[in-house]
Amino acid sequence: LHLSIRRQRQMCIRDSFLVDKEGRGFYIIGEPSLAPDELRIYSLLMENLYFTLKPVAKLEDPMKYIESFIWDAAEELGIVEAVRNSFPKYRYYITRDAFSYGPIHVPMSDPDVEEISCTGYGKPITVIHRRFTEYDWLDTNITFQSEDELRNFVQRLAQRTGKSVTVATPFTDAMSKEGHRLAVTFADEVTLPGSTF
Repeated sequence: LHLSIRRQRQMCIRDSFLVDKEGRGFYIIGEPSLAPDELRIYSLLMENLYFTLKPVAKLEDPMKYIESFIWDAAEELGIVEAVRNSFPKYRYYITRDAFSYGPIHVPMSDPDVEEISCTGYGKPITVIHRRFTEYDWLDTNITFQSEDELRNFVQRLAQRTGKSVTVATPFTDAMSKEGHRLAVTFADEVTLPGSTF
C-alpha cells in the first residue's frame, strides 16, 4: 500500500486508495457493498424515483429530498424495516446515481483527479492524479461490464451537458455545469470496440 486517501462524507463512508504494485499505480475505490436483497430494494427505490423525480434545479436541498423520498417510498412499498437497516447505503447510492456521476462519482469528487478516461467496456477506467505524478494513468477498479451499460452511461454523461449522442451523432465535446470538459464517443461508429469517454 503506497498511500491511502480517506474521506468521510455526510452521505456515507467511501474510500479511495492508491496502491503501488511493482511500480504500477492503481487507484482503488471502496464503496459500501449491496447484498442481493439490498440490491433488489435499491432497484425498487430507483424505479420509484424515476417516476417521481423533480427537476434538480427546482430542489432547494437535494439531500433532504432524497431522504424524504426514501422514507416515503419505503412506506408506500411496505419495506420500511428493510430500508431502515441499510438506509445510509441507499442514501449514498441514490445520491450517487441520480444526482452525481454514478460509478465514477468517487474520482469525480476527488479534487486531485485531473482526468478520467474509459476506452471501452471490459477495461478498467483510468485516472490521472495530480498528487501522484510519478505514475502516468492509474487503473481503477471501476469497469463497465457490457457495451450496453457503457452506452447508457455515455448518453447520461452527454445529457448532463445538454447534448446527446446517437448513432447519427456519435461524438460530442461539451462542458458540464461544474466546468468539467467532456468528450464522448457512442457505439462503434468512431471508436472500437465501442463507446468511450
